Amino acid sequence: MDANKNIKKIVEIQRAMRKELLVCINGKMPSRSEEIASLLFSNFVYSKFTARLIRLHSEFISKISGNNSTKSCVRIDCYNGANQAVRKMADYLYENLKEDLVGAYIHGSLGTYEEEAYSDFDALVIVRDEVFNSQKRLSYVCKKLRNALGIMYEYDPLQHHGWFALIESELQCYDKQYFPVVLFQYSKSLFVHSGRELQINLNETGEKGNQGFSQIDE
Repeated sequence: MDANKNIKKIVEIQRAMRKELLVCINGKMPSRSEEIASLLFSNFVYSKFTARLIRLHSEFISKISGNNSTKSCVRIDCYNGANQAVRKMADYLYENLKEDLVGAYIHGSLGTYEEEAYSDFDALVIVRDEVFNSQKRLSYVCKKLRNALGIMYEYDPLQHHGWFALIESELQCYDKQYFPVVLFQYSKSLFVHSGRELQINLNETGEKGNQGFSQIDE
């Protein structure tokens, strides 16, 4: 397979992998029948989508070795604001998922300490690759992140999206259309001792995934 075909395949897998992950942690079903099944059977989301996600992750890992990229080092300051919802989220994630996440970040107006009464709760998590070695562990992480949506909606009942999410290995073939790297400059880390410095290899092929930053909740 030549380089162009390979990167197209990588982007295709990456897009599918991200879609599955967002379904698992945000609970937005891709079809009406799956929405009904998720309401009737509490473990439907996790049994169906995590199995597919693990397969996609394994395929993605096998494809990204040797990918041409430009390395960038990103440093993120720790959150030092006084917003109680952000503090509550930081405590929740650290208590439940500190071993499962590379990092967790607040961005948007909360990340720049400029929140208003109508501010969204914009947050990103990066899930460790090792989580995808076990369907049980992956289901646990997804459930905990989905439960954490309650903190978001407690802060903003009209929130129109849930989590932004990346997988650790995506940093090796970074899709800047999904979460532009520049946003990290306006983000804050919710963890004090991890995720404060990221090594990002930008995808420089010009190939775009169809889940850009403005399309996260579609």
